[in-house]
Amino acid sequence: MIAGLLLSLVLSGPAVAQSSGQQDARAREMFITGQHLYQEGRYRDALVAFESAYRLSGRANILRSLAYCHENLGEIQRALDVLYRYRELVTDESKIPEIERHIQRLENRLYEASAVPAPVVTQSGQSGARQQSGSSEAGASRGRDNGRRTQGQDTRQIEPQDPWRVGVGPKVGFGLGALAMGTGGFFAWQAQQARTSAADLCSDGAGYCPRSAAKHINDDAFYSAAADTSFAVGGVALVGATIWMVVDNRKTSAVHLVPYGSGLGLMGRF
Repeated sequence: MIAGLLLSLVLSGPAVAQSSGQQDARAREMFITGQHLYQEGRYRDALVAFESAYRLSGRANILRSLAYCHENLGEIQRALDVLYRYRELVTDESKIPEIERHIQRLENRLYEASAVPAPVVTQSGQSGARQQSGSSEAGASRGRDNGRRTQGQDTRQIEPQDPWRVGVGPKVGFGLGALAMGTGGFFAWQAQQARTSAADLCSDGAGYCPRSAAKHINDDAFYSAAADTSFAVGGVALVGATIWMVVDNRKTSAVHLVPYGSGLGLMGRF
């Protein structure tokens, strides 16, 4: 069913005239399909799905998923080409350092794979043959050792998670909320002090409070109202800042490899 869906989208492509909303819906469907295929280790099929989603929507963040598919397929140069294009198109400057780190890691892998050891010059052809044979055996032994060390390990590249960002607006909101909460605490303490003073003056057992207690009673009412107002303002500011921060962090598309059942799952936002 998935293969048929991929084939139909690849064949129809731009030949079918669609509205922007329809194209975005199809792009989202293909992106989710690519996530499932990536999770199953079907990187070639996932690559086709992500390419279809990118062709339909033009979202630069999908290039990141394409790069990881190429990398897991061993196509390092293609992954680098995609990351170069992603770096040029990305609008969120906070993502640039992460892209640069990914590019540097792949460039190092490409360099290490292309490095060729210098030939060994010997006086005797027979001696050189023995040295070459010994080097081959040593290389094979190292390969077997590396194979034993990596046996049973998952060699798939895991996409790093985006850091959780707190913008200027949420920071201001959290600061105001904390200030309002602190002010509310101060007013609450003042109200408690006034209430205690009034109770001391009204505890003569006569069933009424002297006129001197009126000031403390009024202070208790004023500080209590101020404390309630400060706590309310602080609560609204903290909740608003939290919502603002969550909305800011949900604006971009991201894909993460997370624990899923007994294995790993590819989760993300489109």
